[in-house]
Amino acid sequence: MVTWRWAGRVLPTLCGLAAVHAVPSAALAQADNLEQCAQAATDAMRSVGARTADEPRVGFLLEGESGSFPFVLEQDGCVGILAVGHLGVRDLDLLLYTETGMVVGQDLETDSRPYVRFCGAAQLRLIVTVHMYAGRGEFRLLRFANAPERLPDLNRTLGGCFAGASGVRRPPPDVGPEPQARPAEDNLAAIEARLASVGYRPEGEVHAGTLGAQQRQVAPMRFEADTCYAVALAGGPGTLDLDLHVRAPDGRDVSRDSDRSRDALARFCAPVTGTYQVIVQMSLGTGTYALRAHVAPRPPPPLPTGVAGHARLAYSETWARMGARGMHARPLAWGHLSPAQVLAMPVELSGGSCYAIAGVPADELRRGDLDLLLVDDEDGLVAWDLGRDSAPMLFHCPTATGRFRVVGRVYGAVGRYLVVIGEEGAQTP
Repeated sequence: MVTWRWAGRVLPTLCGLAAVHAVPSAALAQADNLEQCAQAATDAMRSVGARTADEPRVGFLLEGESGSFPFVLEQDGCVGILAVGHLGVRDLDLLLYTETGMVVGQDLETDSRPYVRFCGAAQLRLIVTVHMYAGRGEFRLLRFANAPERLPDLNRTLGGCFAGASGVRRPPPDVGPEPQARPAEDNLAAIEARLASVGYRPEGEVHAGTLGAQQRQVAPMRFEADTCYAVALAGGPGTLDLDLHVRAPDGRDVSRDSDRSRDALARFCAPVTGTYQVIVQMSLGTGTYALRAHVAPRPPPPLPTGVAGHARLAYSETWARMGARGMHARPLAWGHLSPAQVLAMPVELSGGSCYAIAGVPADELRRGDLDLLLVDDEDGLVAWDLGRDSAPMLFHCPTATGRFRVVGRVYGAVGRYLVVIGEEGAQTP
């Protein structure tokens, strides 16, 4: 799955429950340098004689996803294609095919700006495929005519825009033997410490076992209806890829984590009371594992209107994170976004107090990337959270009382989100 749109700043769209205001492009540029980096890369290519062949394309991919688009060589010569990844993109790959499926160029190096080049005759139809090997996020796809065989030195030209250079990978330095992997129980304890920081508490015993490649085991666990949980799985030495699958008593799937990792985390709210099947599978490697369930924090009732489904988990974690900092959470308003929109909600913040501002995604935004920014009344960017997930939280302690705007934008999904304000020393309504 991939979403394409033309590059460039898109005008704000009126939507949501709060008043919407235009967001200054300068403020957005401070928080997101993808467009600047893509333009700098274009300038660097032009400096070595390349010419832009068409307008940049913009796409969004989650880890493991791919997107393709065709194009035609306008004239005889060499075409170069460069992809530039957003902050959350860790490893992006490019492959270039003919219409018959023959690979004529590829860059599979570990970086966020792959480059392929091909020389051919005019009117030849080609297809470029972008694959998100690691990470998630937005990218620019740039096409150049009269393309050089190798990229100019983008590391020197662009500084910290993105890391690593494509081409031949240098052999890693010899740093001695790898450190011994930690036992599964120690890895589980590290996951539990992170869960505790957002209010989860362990429940029940630790389930432990040993699995060979492609083997699976089932651990029965009892869960209560209308209670939310996180089941944590950690691998020990020899494990490379562990998958976790939770199935309800009636056979329905309620949660799954099949990312390529030796750890896994399944988060869900139990639909019914009963014994669930928690399935552990060793997709790659062989070794031990440790597994335990955790109960999510419970905010005081009633929940804000519209918080249902998986959003209950996100709201509970937001409430716990704010409470751990001595802040009381209150809902501001719901907004609705698509990747072509930005939405600004006005809010007044008091001088001398500290605030947390968070976004709680509805179920349809779970697989997207929701960003939040805070802009003051002079169009200055004062705080932001551009993390790689759909539940951002930013913090600000204004020196004077004033009006601000909470700016939301989303990549890779369409749907609703709830803005939650946490205020230091405020009373729970």
